[in-house]
Amino acid sequence: MVRRVFLAFLVFGLVACGDDGIGPQDIAGTYTLQTVNGEPSPFFTLQSLNPDGFIELSALAAAHTVLGPQSSCTVSLTFETTIFDSFRNLLVESSMTETNPCTFVFTNGALTLNYTDGKVETGSIVGSTLTITRNGALWVFRK
Repeated sequence: MVRRVFLAFLVFGLVACGDDGIGPQDIAGTYTLQTVNGEPSPFFTLQSLNPDGFIELSALAAAHTVLGPQSSCTVSLTFETTIFDSFRNLLVESSMTETNPCTFVFTNGALTLNYTDGKVETGSIVGSTLTITRNGALWVFRK
């Protein structure tokens, strides 16, 4: 009887102290930006009036974070720029995507993105939601 009780506690202890089983392969996938500081896209990043009277509007139109199964990642940001003349006539519309390769470390829900230029960002993954603090703003992505 004592052996069975001891064996039951031993098995319970091993299961309770075991790994949660969540690793890079489980979180792999594409996460799409939903909000920045609670605001949905597009996220206006720059509005300016230059000396010639031209108005330039720049916005972050989309962002994706792709986490690979081998701890590799890529963060892509798509910016859209619109320029109007002083009479509010459309002059230029353009779109540019910036892609930043990185690697990541995922431990107990905490995520660290290490970019090739030395920049580091931290965040977390809970379920299918990735949250990153970037430049003082809270970015929320969903898989």
